[in-house]
Amino acid sequence: MFDHFNAMTTAVSNDLSLFQHTITEGIPDVLPPAQALDPSVSHAPKRKDILSAEEKLALRNALRYFPRSTTPRWCLNSRRN
Repeated sequence: MFDHFNAMTTAVSNDLSLFQHTITEGIPDVLPPAQALDPSVSHAPKRKDILSAEEKLALRNALRYFPRSTTPRWCLNSRRN
């Protein structure tokens, strides 16, 4: 029983160490391409425009701190307005 617990603890510790190392590297300069949607899987419907003008302004202000090359595709419309 304890061998299994020790193995699991070690695995979690290794995963945590990897996560901590990865997160301290920050946002990479090049992001992987977006994956295509799988038509065989049910996806959420398109969202309505639910942000107020004030929230859109806050989003645009927040996005200016990120390089355009790392801005997700869904944010590009927010940056133009």
